[in-house]
Amino acid sequence: MEIFADILKGIFRKGQERTPVQRAILGALVIFLGFLITFSPLLIAFLSTPPGGNMFSEGGGGGGAAIWLMIFTLPVGGLTALTGVVMHFGGVISALKAKATDDQDESERNIVVANKAFALTVLGPVALVTTFLVLNLGGLFSSQGGDDLFRFLRVVIILQLLLGGYAIYLATKAGDTKLTLIITVIVLLTLFGYLCLGSAFLPYVFFEMLFGFI
Repeated sequence: MEIFADILKGIFRKGQERTPVQRAILGALVIFLGFLITFSPLLIAFLSTPPGGNMFSEGGGGGGAAIWLMIFTLPVGGLTALTGVVMHFGGVISALKAKATDDQDESERNIVVANKAFALTVLGPVALVTTFLVLNLGGLFSSQGGDDLFRFLRVVIILQLLLGGYAIYLATKAGDTKLTLIITVIVLLTLFGYLCLGSAFLPYVFFEMLFGFI
C-alpha cells in the first residue's frame, strides 16, 4: 500500500519531477478532461432537453442549439486529449523500460516492478472510455452495422485480458499484497465496464461476437 500511496502523492506535486507512472496517470486524467471538454455540449443538450424531447432538435424544447458549441470545444478538447495521450503513453513506455539502478537492492526492484504494473493498469480505463466514445460515434455515423464495432470491441477486450493479467502478475511479483488487490479490482472493474458496453449496445449478438468464431 505504501508504493501505491507514493505513486498517488506525486501526481500533482509541483516543483518535483514526476516518475513515469505518475506521468502516465496524469496523462490519463488529461485525456479524460479533453474528452469532457470536447463532448460537454452534448451533455448540455441532453440535460437541457425535457423528458420525451429530442436533444438534437434546436426548437420545440430540444437542447440541440448547445451542440453548436462544439465548434469551440472540439479543437480545445481535442488538443487537450492529444496532450494527455502523449503524456500517458510516454509515461507508460518509460515505466516499462525502467530498470533498478542497483540490481542487488530488492526494495528498489520491487518499486520498479510495481510501477510497471500500475502503468499497465491505467491503460485499461483509458481504453474503456475511448471504446465507449468509439461505439457511440460508430453507432451514430456508421452504416456498416454492429459487426465491425464488436470485432473492435472483442480485440480490445482480449488486449485488456492480456495486459490486465500481466499487470496483476507484476504486482504479485513486486510482493505488495494491497497493491495487487487494488490492481486486480481495477482490472476486473474495467472488464465489467466492457461487459456493460457490449450488452448495452448490441445485447443480442455480444456474446456471440465475443466468444464465437467469425
